[in-house]
Amino acid sequence: MEKLAEHKVPVPVGVSKRREEIQVKACADVQLTPDSCTVDVIVLSKKDSVEKVKESVNKRFDYINEILELYGIHNVQTSRTLRQTDNVYAMEARFTVSFNQLNRCETICNLLVEKLGRGVSISEPRVFHSETQLEEARKRVTVKAVRLAKHKAIEIAELLKQTVGRPLSVLEDSNTVQTECSRNVDVDISTIPSLSRVNHLLTTVTSNVSCSFELKPRINMKD
Repeated sequence: MEKLAEHKVPVPVGVSKRREEIQVKACADVQLTPDSCTVDVIVLSKKDSVEKVKESVNKRFDYINEILELYGIHNVQTSRTLRQTDNVYAMEARFTVSFNQLNRCETICNLLVEKLGRGVSISEPRVFHSETQLEEARKRVTVKAVRLAKHKAIEIAELLKQTVGRPLSVLEDSNTVQTECSRNVDVDISTIPSLSRVNHLLTTVTSNVSCSFELKPRINMKD
C-alpha cells in the first residue's frame, strides 16, 4: 500500500502557541460567635411516698413542657428517674433543651427560675455552632478568598500593562475552623456568665486558594 505523504501546516510568524496566564494565591478569613446552645433543666423532689413525689415533680414537669411549647422549642429530650432511700422517695425529671437562638434560651431560663424558684435548677449553657452557620461561613470565606485572588491578579496585570481574562483554574488549598478566646479579654473567662462568654469565643474560618487567570495584552482604544 502506498504511503501518503505527511503535510505540516506552517505556523504563521508572530503567533505563539503558549497561553499566557497569571497564577496567584490568596487567603481570607471570617469570624463568628456561637449561635446555639444546650441547657439541662432539672426538677428534683423528695417525699415520704411515691404518690407525693410524683405529684410534686409532674406538676413542674408539665409547666416546663407548656413553656417550651409556647415558645416553639421542640428539640427537647426528657427523662424521669425514681429512687428510694430508706423511707424517702426521690424523683428527678430532666430536660435537655437545644436552642438555635441564644436570646430565647436566656428568656426561657429566666422565666422558669422566676416562676419555679428553688423548684428548678438550670445548668450552665453549653454554646456551639450550628451546622448551618458553619457551612454558610465556609462558603462565604471561600468566595471572599477567590475575590481577593482576582483582585490581586488584576493589580499585577495592570503593573505589567496587561489585562486579566477568564479564570483557568480555581483550587481551594485548605478550609479550616479554629475557635479561641478573644485576646482582648483582660478577665478570667471562667468568671464570665456562660451566655456572655459568647462574645469572647471567636471562631475563625480560613480559606486558602490558588487561582490562575488568562493574561491578555492591553488593547489601547482609539478615539
